[in-house]
Amino acid sequence: MKKVYFLIVLALLLGLVITGCDIAKITVNTDEELYKSPCYGPESATGLGVPIKSKGTWFMYNVYPGGDFPGGGYLWEPPNHCKYYIQAGNPKNDITLIGSYWVEPIGDDLYVAKYDLDGVEPSIDPRWVIVEEHLAIDNEVADGMDFKAKPGQDDNQNFFEPFYDEDGKFFIFAHFAMDCAGQSQ
Repeated sequence: MKKVYFLIVLALLLGLVITGCDIAKITVNTDEELYKSPCYGPESATGLGVPIKSKGTWFMYNVYPGGDFPGGGYLWEPPNHCKYYIQAGNPKNDITLIGSYWVEPIGDDLYVAKYDLDGVEPSIDPRWVIVEEHLAIDNEVADGMDFKAKPGQDDNQNFFEPFYDEDGKFFIFAHFAMDCAGQSQ
């Protein structure tokens, strides 16, 4: 009888491997029910927008001010604050919104970018924490976006700190290195 159980378990595991299931991502809770963990470990995230490069990376950029065009966020209250969703991982695999970031004009051609993982929409995923952040602002809109999709090289501003832009039109590359909530400490 033990051989039969062993063969059944072996067949199940082989079936999971053949169908592409990553056995390492399956865990058992205290009720001994199988489920997939909602967070698989370290991940990158960017503002959901337009791919920076056509090949080699899925990192995306956004445009300020927003609007109904690729890379644009959307305006929300108070007036002229532009909000963008934060996408965890490559969106071709799945749209995984984990929060949002936004840009606020604070006067005298100064702006500040802020983010929040809790968000206000019910689809926001609260299971992540940000362990590192990068913010790049490209003020030369007329010349086109020239990010390299390399967070450390493109990084030229800081979240929650004012930055200057004369005409109020710029490209944004917001990048976040993340981990599962409660596991990054």
